[in-house]
Amino acid sequence: MSFKARIVPLGDAALLVQLGDEIDLAVNQSVHALAKLVNISPLEGIIETVPAYSTLLVHYDPVLLSFTQIKNHLRAKLSQINESKAIWRAAGTGSGFCCLALQAAGSGCHPYSWRKNLHSFYDGFYAGLSLYGQA
Repeated sequence: MSFKARIVPLGDAALLVQLGDEIDLAVNQSVHALAKLVNISPLEGIIETVPAYSTLLVHYDPVLLSFTQIKNHLRAKLSQINESKAIWRAAGTGSGFCCLALQAAGSGCHPYSWRKNLHSFYDGFYAGLSLYGQA
């Protein structure tokens, strides 16, 4: 099922990025990749990102940023992730697109070391690691 990302306001100082509506590891990886990209190259006024399974909550300062400004910033980050997914699919290398998105953002993550660095995408959430051959 294809799901177009939605960005919806939550009051006057937060917004929610919805990347899916079902349990899917690729969606979860996209959420965490987006959180990392936002944190790696923050826009002044972004206070905090809170990743969940298929959504990303972004708290921001409405004095410094408008909803439209932050929405455009997040759309740009989402397009970075989507470009990375296309490259990884074309290369036939599975779902390691998160690392490529982070490399494009300048974090220094090498695209072939994504399995070794998987923990950095989850920030303490280790569900599914056994799928990648780790106990």
